[in-house]
Amino acid sequence: MSGIVVRGYASVLAGGIPVIQALETAGPASGSIIVVEAVEDTCEKIQEGKNIAGPLGESGVFAPMVVQMVAVGEESGNLPDMLSRVSGFYEEEVATMAKGLTSIIEPLLIIIVGCVVGFMVIAMYLPIFLVVTTVGG
Repeated sequence: MSGIVVRGYASVLAGGIPVIQALETAGPASGSIIVVEAVEDTCEKIQEGKNIAGPLGESGVFAPMVVQMVAVGEESGNLPDMLSRVSGFYEEEVATMAKGLTSIIEPLLIIIVGCVVGFMVIAMYLPIFLVVTTVGG
């Protein structure tokens, strides 16, 4: 479950929407058919009387940390707060990965631009040098 889906689920729950309706609303926000199907299965099992964390863990789609935090939130009665914490963690993780990717891409782009500029300089001056050596020699 991505940070956006967890954040959406937490917001909908905090707004007083029932658990099943909140799950049905947050599932399609992921944009993944796999997540939507896992959420639908979870909703069915909740209607049968099971807790939220069990079916989420059984689906294999959600990270173990999400499942554990949902279980803790259920037991403590503070599920929206726990989900907000999980989504904050995932948002920080994505920001860290983006910074790392940027630090890798910047030097590569500088090298590529340098090669393009070098190629253009050689392409401009090589004919001039050839003409000068042909005329002068």
